[in-house]
Amino acid sequence: MGSKYPKYSDVDREGFLAIVRVHVKNTAHVALIEFAYDIAHESHHGQTRHCGRHYIDHPVEVAIMAMKELGISRWDIIVLALLHDVLEDDLKFSRHAEIVQWFGSDMLVSMELLSKKTGKNVYSEIRARGTLRDYVVKLLDALHNLRTLHACPPDKQKAILRRAKDIYMPYTWMLGARFGDEGRAYCAYLAKEFGVFTENRVK
Repeated sequence: MGSKYPKYSDVDREGFLAIVRVHVKNTAHVALIEFAYDIAHESHHGQTRHCGRHYIDHPVEVAIMAMKELGISRWDIIVLALLHDVLEDDLKFSRHAEIVQWFGSDMLVSMELLSKKTGKNVYSEIRARGTLRDYVVKLLDALHNLRTLHACPPDKQKAILRRAKDIYMPYTWMLGARFGDEGRAYCAYLAKEFGVFTENRVK
């Protein structure tokens, strides 16, 4: 793939929290993010990705992308980045009440919105009722999947690249159109990054 995009592999808990403290100055918000990290770590325990790396690396790196690449300091976006696959991948997850208590009922709604289920089109639901937070996390999730494409089988690589052109790019422009200056700022960066994968790659 050869693109010179940022990489954040092998960031442990303390390393992640050090990055958080650079971007998030409110100590109460840092505590919320730390709790979300621990929930994600527990929920993805023992899970691996195609490349053999621990699955927890994926949501952690999505959260780091939000901070380092988009300059995000909103605790709720960082928390959702950490938790976006929990309901989908941990079939025994039973901490819904804690999610509501710590992060609010709207966080659980966002987690459910981003979770793939049989017969559900995540992108259609995001288009219908997604917030800026939902768009940003889903698009960063997709971008991270593109950046780690080399670890997938060839047929899956083609499918993901096709989605980049047919779905990710249009939803990036929706982010810019729907959410004012903040959405437009994120849109400009994400469109450029998705363009690395869509230009001259999808036939």
